[in-house]
Amino acid sequence: MPSSNSTSKTKSRSKHGHATTPSFICEVPLRVTTAQETILLTRFEAARQWYNALLGEALRRLRLLQQSRAYQAARKLPRGATDSAQQRAQ
Repeated sequence: MPSSNSTSKTKSRSKHGHATTPSFICEVPLRVTTAQETILLTRFEAARQWYNALLGEALRRLRLLQQSRAYQAARKLPRGATDSAQQRAQ
């Protein structure tokens, strides 16, 4: 009879409470020359800076949207209402 510590079919929970399935990760070192490593590091750094710039701009626009009067008015509308004439009458 298997012990309680053996592999089980129960799913673990992530930090957000969602069920996760077991995962397997295999890391293999990349064999590159010094020149290739320099190119990769340069490109990774450029991609990181680009990503952070885009993320910052997106977050700035989100804050502006959330502060707008139109957004605040839209949030007060009842959910599921589809007829705009009916909404204006209320």
